[in-house]
Amino acid sequence: MVDDKNDQSNTTSLPLDILIILMDYVRPLDLIAFRKVCLRFTSILLILSSMNPQTCRALYHASHRRSVWIKALTNLNRNNGIFLPTFQLDQLTTQELTQVVTAPVIWLTTIRERYRQQQEQPHRDLTWKPWIVNPNPIELGLEVEDEFQALFLVPGGRFVVLLTIFSLQIWDLGLVGKGSVPHRVTWVRMSQQGNIAFSTQPTKDSLGLRLAVSSYPMDTNQ
Repeated sequence: MVDDKNDQSNTTSLPLDILIILMDYVRPLDLIAFRKVCLRFTSILLILSSMNPQTCRALYHASHRRSVWIKALTNLNRNNGIFLPTFQLDQLTTQELTQVVTAPVIWLTTIRERYRQQQEQPHRDLTWKPWIVNPNPIELGLEVEDEFQALFLVPGGRFVVLLTIFSLQIWDLGLVGKGSVPHRVTWVRMSQQGNIAFSTQPTKDSLGLRLAVSSYPMDTNQ
């Protein structure tokens, strides 16, 4: 028989590192909802579920740890094929990380709600607010004999892979709403051959891209 008063095997006895690991198994929106419950209704939880108030406080503080939301964003990108360098993790605040992680679910919820409203009131005009976009154009500065061939927007919306006849280029469009000026990150010039098309695939860790370019020799005698 176990004496509840002397039982120390509750969540509060776990180190903070263990609590942070446990956060990996909680969906971000559920984590936020639980955090609000812990903040506002500690006394109710104590009565209904016999949880120690320290348990709520420990989980509440653990859910605010920056590392929890960096891991959540990394998992989101890996599961959805999003290019992780899209986000500057070292410059995002914990609040911004939380917004980035929860934005896809909130957006889908909004879409479903608008669709439901449209079904209930088919003649009602539903207004949509446009997303903030970067108005700065990309100035390629191509040589006279060079021509644009293909374009690929890397999942995440920040980086663009651009193929011309003589080069393969990667451009950084910048962070949305930050007023960033698009700039070329890197490029490879291939003057002895003409490029036709390319394909791309993200690496398993979502940190890199594999690119394959199909081309033909410019010298027709080869």
